[in-house]
Amino acid sequence: MAKEVILGLDLATNVGVAWGPADGKPFAATWNIGGTVSILSPEEKGVKLLRHLLDFLSMQKIDRVYIEKPMTPVVMAQIGTTPETALFLIGIAYLVLVTCKSRGIRAELVDSQKVRKHFIGQATSGKGRDKSGKTKTQDKCRLLGWSFQNPDEADALAVWSFGVGQTNPAIAHIVDPLFAYGMKPAPAPAPKFGAPKSPPKAPPPAVPTVESVFGRGPDARKRLEDVKPGDVISLRDRGHGSGKA
Repeated sequence: MAKEVILGLDLATNVGVAWGPADGKPFAATWNIGGTVSILSPEEKGVKLLRHLLDFLSMQKIDRVYIEKPMTPVVMAQIGTTPETALFLIGIAYLVLVTCKSRGIRAELVDSQKVRKHFIGQATSGKGRDKSGKTKTQDKCRLLGWSFQNPDEADALAVWSFGVGQTNPAIAHIVDPLFAYGMKPAPAPAPKFGAPKSPPKAPPPAVPTVESVFGRGPDARKRLEDVKPGDVISLRDRGHGSGKA
């Protein structure tokens, strides 16, 4: 049985798009709905999004769609989003939901913090003043070998991954926070009866001295004078003259 094909969307003026089978490698793209020459009105942006979506669904079989949920109007106001922009972001999310419903495709909004908790092990939206979530999401995509061209596509890939986990929990562990970028593996458990002790280090070899070889006293000088070239002096000969090589 073929795995379901999942579509993940990160909605904004530049829409991040990620899709692929639940057991395969995802693809990513960007739909620019803001225009490149003139500034489009929110209604015109909505029309462009609708065209992109309908064209995409006519060419690509999609079983489920997961859309990153817009922030609430209160949160948007706190980070300085204008009421017009807030209405636009909420409106295009509703537009996608209605379009998928008309095509018989299951679609749902997913919380951005839950997406990042799943993908990078950190519940941060990555929006507003906090950009760490976006950076770590991009790093994780690179770690997994998933291609993307911009942060919007990386966010869409995270949404796609979350959708895969919801659709097929059996493979959700592939990007479980345990394996997320930056996480360190747990330390190896200590041996049951304690860590083995290292063997004691051997003392450095003694450095021979005249006294250690020839001793002290009146006879030491005579023994030293008896040494001939080629004689091998050993510490074992300490105080007893020399031996021949």
